[in-house]
Amino acid sequence: MSVFLNVLGVVLILSFLVFIHELGHFIAARRNGVKVEEFGMGFPPRLFSFKKGDTVYTFNLIPFGGFVKLYGEDTYDKRILNSKQSYASKTPWQKVKILTAGVFMNFLVFWICMTAAMTIGMDPMITNEDDFQMAFKDGTYTSEAGLHLEDGRKVVQVDETPVYSFEATKFLDGNEHEFVFDDGSIELGTVEDLDFEPVVSLPAIRITEISNESVLTELRPDDVITSIGGVPPFDMETLIASFYSNNDGGVEVKYLREGEEFSSLIEVNNYYEISGFTDDSVALKAGILEGDNLIAVDGLIIEVGDDPSKVVRDKGLEKVVYTIRRDGIDLDYVLRPNDEGLVGIALAPEFSLKDLSFDFVQDSVLSSVTDIEQIKEPIYRAPITALSEGTKIAVMTAGAFLKTFSDVATKLEVSDDIGGPVQVAKLGFVFVQEGGVELLSFIALISLSLAVINILPIPALDGGRLVFVIIEAFRGKPLNSRIEAMIHTAGFIFLLLLIAVVTFYDIVRI
Repeated sequence: MSVFLNVLGVVLILSFLVFIHELGHFIAARRNGVKVEEFGMGFPPRLFSFKKGDTVYTFNLIPFGGFVKLYGEDTYDKRILNSKQSYASKTPWQKVKILTAGVFMNFLVFWICMTAAMTIGMDPMITNEDDFQMAFKDGTYTSEAGLHLEDGRKVVQVDETPVYSFEATKFLDGNEHEFVFDDGSIELGTVEDLDFEPVVSLPAIRITEISNESVLTELRPDDVITSIGGVPPFDMETLIASFYSNNDGGVEVKYLREGEEFSSLIEVNNYYEISGFTDDSVALKAGILEGDNLIAVDGLIIEVGDDPSKVVRDKGLEKVVYTIRRDGIDLDYVLRPNDEGLVGIALAPEFSLKDLSFDFVQDSVLSSVTDIEQIKEPIYRAPITALSEGTKIAVMTAGAFLKTFSDVATKLEVSDDIGGPVQVAKLGFVFVQEGGVELLSFIALISLSLAVINILPIPALDGGRLVFVIIEAFRGKPLNSRIEAMIHTAGFIFLLLLIAVVTFYDIVRI
């Protein structure tokens, strides 16, 4: 019974969001004097209907959808086209209001639900790698490599494969696997079924070869670096930046060796090294040597990322004390910079790629997120934050849909990152079970997705029809109604093909 109720909950949520969208069109059409011939929930075949006023209200067999049939839309009959109750007879501005009303209603639902969720407190939304990386930098997430059950046991092997291997992410496929735990116990199930802590796939670096001169003295080939200063190594740039920004008292490097996690404290010098001089260098003439470390300028500590010349310019000094470290001894040199604050030295970070001295391949590890700091905004600020999040998610959604549109049109393929009706239903099933804020977030995201997809300039969608209205406004008259109807029909057929292909890939991946 609970499964049935959860499925029913998903159907009702999706039906509600479609109803809200079509209700927007319905209200806008009526307010602008357009006769609504039919308000349909679901797609035919028709189950039952009733008529009230000029409108027939129909309930159809296929639940995921809906429509509003406007008088004078997609018709060639001149008598209907010229009627005052006809959609075709309305001004471009009236048509714009009717076409965008559904999108507005869906966005309104998103805004209300997201504002409520943020006021109550919700998990942060991670929409891409940049968000994920920023969450780590802000201390939002703390994680420990590996799969963990709520009872504290840790998975060491899945289907005879160590969990720290490159192929670890394949175990998040919803299929049943054999999980071996650190206490020797074995369980069959899926990541979703077992009581795992929330699981993510984190980037890692697997060392393939390492020099004796590397600062990572304790690491060996096949070790997998999972974090530097608490930040996963998304790429080499992130890795280097982590060493520079987390070196107060040394940088903690976490790594896996044969499934066991270790950590090592690496001492990193964050000072600049004098790497060269200009021909007229006052620093060279004063006795500063290549290989010296620049420690301070006029008593102000200089670290990698700082601009020594800016310090000089800001202070407006004619003579500046440069503190140099050589063989562990600090030496002061009084120098006279030029008008640009320069003393003729070239600087390079003392710690650089050469200090790591290892070859690697990009890898990944499964991790349990052990702490998530919720987003909780005061009621007066939550609506603004919700708008900001909505904009970011809308851009991502539009990009993903257009890419899928292109992939299906050119290759009849769908990216593994894209989910269709089946995946949405599976997600909905999970969120209905969770309830509360999680369910509010799900409703908000699906409603926003409906708004974004419908406003895209694709024939048969609201955005596609909006393009024709804009053309009409510039021309001073509408395009040939027969040609426009044919274009929208072709667009609708392709959208059906798109849904079919995405659904096929959904089913294949189950």
